[in-house]
Amino acid sequence: MKSLAAAETMINGLVACLAESGLQARVHHPDRSDASAADPVLDIEIDGLSHRLRVELKSRWTSGLDAQLDRSVGDGSVAASILVLPRLDATRRAWLRERGINHADMTGVVYLRVRGLLIHVDGGSKRHWGAFALPQRTVNPFSKKASLVLRRFFQSPNDSHSVTALARETGIAVGWAWDVTSELIERGYISGTGEDLRLADAASVLAHWCNAYTWKKSKRRSFVVPYTKHELEVRLGEVWGPSSLSWALTLLSGAQRRVGHVMQDNVTFLYALPAVPAQLDRQLTGIHATEVAEPVPGTHTLCVLEPYYGHTALFGMAVSRGLPTVSDLQLFVDLAHYPVRGVETAVHLLHTSLGPYVGMTPTDIARVERSIS
Repeated sequence: MKSLAAAETMINGLVACLAESGLQARVHHPDRSDASAADPVLDIEIDGLSHRLRVELKSRWTSGLDAQLDRSVGDGSVAASILVLPRLDATRRAWLRERGINHADMTGVVYLRVRGLLIHVDGGSKRHWGAFALPQRTVNPFSKKASLVLRRFFQSPNDSHSVTALARETGIAVGWAWDVTSELIERGYISGTGEDLRLADAASVLAHWCNAYTWKKSKRRSFVVPYTKHELEVRLGEVWGPSSLSWALTLLSGAQRRVGHVMQDNVTFLYALPAVPAQLDRQLTGIHATEVAEPVPGTHTLCVLEPYYGHTALFGMAVSRGLPTVSDLQLFVDLAHYPVRGVETAVHLLHTSLGPYVGMTPTDIARVERSIS
């Protein structure tokens, strides 16, 4: 905590909050000239016994804080301390309680367990102690990195997920995973605590995601190829399949591969993410592709998209009938705004594959269908 004023506000607020619970506490700073030089100490009198707690003041939950706290639990030092932040959401509070970590925040939350005493106050006041309040980071759950969390829930919709596991499985920082899951809980998309989170409202996720994203955000290049649709797919499997190029079918081509229903013979759509531009050029040469500004009548067109979501767009992709295809989730949000039979195909995917897989009811499916129609 770099700001002396902020530190003083937080520690004085904690003392006042403890007083409301009937506890008298005194604060000692190792160096009165610089409260940030060392952690202040809190002395609490209970039944004639003095309990001394180190007060760990944090301006925000950083990516390494959970690991630091787990180490403190392991060595036993956590019992002689209390963690104080401007705001702790319900998920983080549950995570701390499960580990027996004393904590408080500036909305009046207090969890304190010492010998002979347990205080547990949920707080939740919208008014912070004093004038100091940490600006909250805005989280868009459909952004490039944050969307990985929702993609993981849709990948295993019936499983329970912990925040730390979500961070590990998606490759994002634990602190950011906390922020994202807190936003998802706030919106009602998921429910539970930090160790037991579950997908709760897939229908709202899909409807809101389609409002926030369109396939047109991806950059597009068009190529004519000397093949029919079927011949091109065979050639892609032969030439692109063994390469290290990251790619997958999407839009109508992906839907045809996943659930049938749509026959479109003149365009093949795919995402491609080359490590370097020359890698894609080599693969295009291998299928005799010629770049064009517009589709040429009487020829087959290959539409190569550079995904707006980057590698995140390929999260959860699978091999479908021999070729890589984006996940049903990515396929759905891509199709929702595609002009040629896109909505129709998205609805078919929703009814036959995506909706049943994530446990949506007929009412849920109808709600999503209305939102994109």
